[in-house]
Amino acid sequence: MTDRTRPLSIKHYDIHGFRDCSVHLLSEKPFEIFINGRKAYEVMATPGNEAEISAGLLFSAGYLDESFNFNGLVPENSRINYHIPGIDFNEKVIFVSSSCGPVSSGITEPGDCSDEDHVLHAADIFNMRTLLEEQQALYSITGASHGVAAFDANCRCLSFVEDMGRHNALDGVIGSLLMRKMLNEACFYFTTSRLSVEMAGKVINAGALLVAGVSAPTAMAVEMCRRSRVSVVGRLKESSFSVYAEGAVCIS
Repeated sequence: MTDRTRPLSIKHYDIHGFRDCSVHLLSEKPFEIFINGRKAYEVMATPGNEAEISAGLLFSAGYLDESFNFNGLVPENSRINYHIPGIDFNEKVIFVSSSCGPVSSGITEPGDCSDEDHVLHAADIFNMRTLLEEQQALYSITGASHGVAAFDANCRCLSFVEDMGRHNALDGVIGSLLMRKMLNEACFYFTTSRLSVEMAGKVINAGALLVAGVSAPTAMAVEMCRRSRVSVVGRLKESSFSVYAEGAVCIS
């Protein structure tokens, strides 16, 4: 994990006065995504999940789908190359910071919970939150990372990614599921961040039934999820949460 964090000596002040101590800061480094030989994206991210982040980003942007062959996809010298048949990439290079990302999402018609929909109990929500929290090794060291986890219908964790950016973490989870041909198994997405409209679009594209966040969602994110029958949970704490939208998942 040494390439993902960087030690620093600092001076800390508390009620006892100043003292010297050591901390670990979260690392960030750019990497480039090339499509058919042309540079398409430059992404700032925490080192370690470049392949997964790039796959999820390109999926969310509409450049590839579950049928893409990821064999042999290995970053080289901070660059990762994609050959995507049928795409002539002539757009300008897009810089993606750790807090944003492209998304191309379709919106389905609204619907209500039915007997055929999934049912989650409060205990299921809290258990998945705990599983997300327990995997945050970077956060426990630095206090500066975001985490995203995807769970199947039985609340089993399928993928977890931690990164300096909330979009990077989400892209990494989606990309990991794509690369392992497990995207269709993921039902519930949990994030340590707020849910913005861009992140809502990404989980909708990925086929999510529910998305949950530690912080509150934005109004536009809730509206988008309602129209797509994606349930939304926010303000997820140790013993409480709020349900902002109930769609394909009924929460009891």
